[in-house]
Amino acid sequence: MAIDRVSALTKPRGHRWMWPGVLVVVVAVVVGALWVRQQRTQAFVDGPVISQGRFWPDDGTDDGYSGTLDFTGGCIRAGTAAVVWTAGTSWDEEGRAVVTPEGHHLSDGDSFSSGVGYLPMSQDDFLADDAVARALADCEVTEVVVLVGQINPI
Repeated sequence: MAIDRVSALTKPRGHRWMWPGVLVVVVAVVVGALWVRQQRTQAFVDGPVISQGRFWPDDGTDDGYSGTLDFTGGCIRAGTAAVVWTAGTSWDEEGRAVVTPEGHHLSDGDSFSSGVGYLPMSQDDFLADDAVARALADCEVTEVVVLVGQINPI
């Protein structure tokens, strides 16, 4: 009898109920990893316009940025920099213009000013994002400039 009790005590119980729980944890980890990757870039691409998917922080300095737009080969650059516009910026295909959240239309050769911010991830991670990479595929850029605050035509 003692052997029967020991075998009954050592017999695994409930393992068949453990697998659904393990599956739920695995799915949650995969979904979480994909969400974190998407949150890292937070880029929104509208035609050649790359903007912040949500507002990114200012870098804390009083530095401003000014530049002249260059629409070359399907790219929008300011000098040799790819421009990351503030959230809410869009592309007007018909007018071939960047439309700022304030409603300003900026065309090729227009000058503008804005505050400057920073990428919430490494520049390499940002440029490796699929949508950003497609938008910059034909661009020759050496840096990325992140605009924050109001964008004003000069």
